[in-house]
Amino acid sequence: MIRSSSISDTASNAWPKYGGQFAARLCLALVAAAPANAASVPTASEVLDHIGRQVQQFWTNFSSVTCTETVTQSKLGEKDKVLSVQRQTFD
Repeated sequence: MIRSSSISDTASNAWPKYGGQFAARLCLALVAAAPANAASVPTASEVLDHIGRQVQQFWTNFSSVTCTETVTQSKLGEKDKVLSVQRQTFD
């Protein structure tokens, strides 16, 4: 029986920049693309081109992301007493 497992990720320097923040960055790009005055509002095509360049940059740099998974297994006996513990790390 597995009592618990723990997964932790460590990443290269690219992870904080491109990792789980993609949606937030996409929203910020849309907000930044919208100017203060209505006279210079970008067209949908311009916004999509900008987003396309950002997505391309994301996928180009995504290959530099590395992760390490640590798994801990506990074998339980009577009254949930821990009989043995096994820890493994995977790249």
